[in-house]
Amino acid sequence: MAKIGILTQPLGLNYGGILQAFALQHVLREEGHSPIIFNRVHPWYFDVAYYGWGALNFMIGKRPKLRISPNREESAIIKQHTTRFIDEHISITDRIRSTNQLKRTFNRENIDAIIVGSDQVWRESFSPCISNYFLDFLSGNNEIRKVAYVASFGIDYWEYGKNATSTERRSV
Repeated sequence: MAKIGILTQPLGLNYGGILQAFALQHVLREEGHSPIIFNRVHPWYFDVAYYGWGALNFMIGKRPKLRISPNREESAIIKQHTTRFIDEHISITDRIRSTNQLKRTFNRENIDAIIVGSDQVWRESFSPCISNYFLDFLSGNNEIRKVAYVASFGIDYWEYGKNATSTERRSV
């Protein structure tokens, strides 16, 4: 039985992401494997910056564009249910907030293969640390089987700068 790591977008409140993670793990288990999601999330300071900018914009009178999304109470209810579903049905690591922490978790889990996907895992603006999704933390490791599963950039134009393009090209 192979131990298979899965590197996907943070699950959070994302119904589609949660369902694809559940389905992929279900199929891998049916095939006799032991899958685990690497819970790669943004560094703590990303959360501070995100909410800080929102508060600052509010104070100076900049109003966000109208978005149809759940309010705080609705988000809390959704999170309660999605968290319970993840806890009961999806094998997932603790939160991983850095490349070093990802390396340590990968080594501790004794992974035989890694799957990157699905969805927009190669979209720089969506992924917590884009180089991780090109498996930079496994640089030089040719023993681990590496699989891209329905991975996409999610847009029809090139989002990467020259340096990032060069770096990610070497990782593939």
